[in-house]
Amino acid sequence: MLHVIHRAKDRLGLGRVAPIVVAALLLVGAGERLARASERLGVSICTLIEGVPGKGHPVRKAPRFAAGFAALDRAGQDRARNARAHQQLVRALDQLWTDAERVFKRPPARADGSPGAFANAPAQGFLQAWVLSKNAPLVVGLERFEPSVELAAALAVAGCRADRLGAVLSLTRGLTANDAGSLRAVAALLLVEDGKLDEARELAPTFGDHGFIAAFAAAELEPDPDKRRMLHARAGERVSNADQTEAWRRQDRRLAP
Repeated sequence: MLHVIHRAKDRLGLGRVAPIVVAALLLVGAGERLARASERLGVSICTLIEGVPGKGHPVRKAPRFAAGFAALDRAGQDRARNARAHQQLVRALDQLWTDAERVFKRPPARADGSPGAFANAPAQGFLQAWVLSKNAPLVVGLERFEPSVELAAALAVAGCRADRLGAVLSLTRGLTANDAGSLRAVAALLLVEDGKLDEARELAPTFGDHGFIAAFAAAELEPDPDKRRMLHARAGERVSNADQTEAWRRQDRRLAP
């Protein structure tokens, strides 16, 4: 189980030192990409991110994440405040990785060389509190623990508003849970804006069919004109705010014959 924790930290860039270092390394051109996205889509990609939990959602009340969600609520569109909110959420998540390393640590071998006894109770307590309980902040992905879609969406919004798009891409692209398709669609849009269309299209089969951004991003990536118009129309049926409306209208003009 310990290797799963390490892989989660490496893949998502959420180790004890990694959040700041990875963000710094990946931020080259991030502000420029965001500006190009706004010019092309008519809105910031940040405004299209779906899945941030409402104020009554239980994950917001988890003691380790309450301060980060409160900071996100206060941040508005301010870059510095969102950077602080993002850092608070990352640090809280990093505490969980540290706890997981501790409770799943392989016990030392006995004097005769046989495996030491594993303490089941701490591991079971961690799983019940943070992974298996209803509305837990962690979920089991294909190969590792991952942030729940609600927590990942909050991380993505805060990181995006702080222009930490490299960190947002690393997070959203690495999610494997079935209900994280809309966040993988965010990753695809970021890749498109960075000129990496082929990489974006590799993600398209994983979007699912929930919400606006999954259909919107699929329409951006679909090479077949008829299917593209069908996906675009589906996205139009799911528009729910002014930013989605503007992005959809821009796409409508781009897809016009």
